[in-house]
Amino acid sequence: SDVTKIWIRIGSITRAIQLVQSCKPDVLVLQGADAGGHGGEKGAGIISVIPETLQALQNVEIHDVSIVAAGGIADGSGVAAALTLGADGIVMGTRFLAAEETTVHPAYRTAVLETEDGGQTTVRAKLFDELAGPNIWSRNFDGRALIAQSYRDHMEGIPIDDIRKSHAEAKQSSHLGFDQENRRAAIWAGTGVGLVREKAPAAEIVTEVRESARAALKRTVSLLAKF
Repeated sequence: SDVTKIWIRIGSITRAIQLVQSCKPDVLVLQGADAGGHGGEKGAGIISVIPETLQALQNVEIHDVSIVAAGGIADGSGVAAALTLGADGIVMGTRFLAAEETTVHPAYRTAVLETEDGGQTTVRAKLFDELAGPNIWSRNFDGRALIAQSYRDHMEGIPIDDIRKSHAEAKQSSHLGFDQENRRAAIWAGTGVGLVREKAPAAEIVTEVRESARAALKRTVSLLAKF
């Protein structure tokens, strides 16, 4: 309607088409597998999800839904890439963990700012939800977070009840299990976490990302002019 705008986040192309046809959203947020936090257990990066979804929408003659990209975007070059792929806009999550306005434990933010090589230092797993008790998420969902000692223990075959005990003890500390010395708690972050280097006001983050996206697009145009 003119008043309520419906946004739907999805990472499956097939489900995206089904939801657009049945729910008629104003905006479809296509979340790639690089995203931090929860999402579909199976998925692909936005580099294939966006163009294939656009093609699928065209095949069923749907042209009135805006496409927004999410997952792994943390700087202007990522924004430029998403727009070039055909997105109308982007959503960032991990980048705003460094925003001054974001309420998060200092040790959580420090972990985000210090982490590099997000493709190697984050992982998608159900374990993070199972540590707190029964997993309330659908079996088709998991979440991406920084690799913590609890995950390493799990991969080494330590029983889940023992890991839960260590997790609970760490959560009782002043760092809530987020500190480097005994990192047990889930620190949700996408693979773009290595691009998040400093704390700043949200407005400055938006401005910096927008300007660097413009620069990246100008560079792309100049390169294309040489062909």
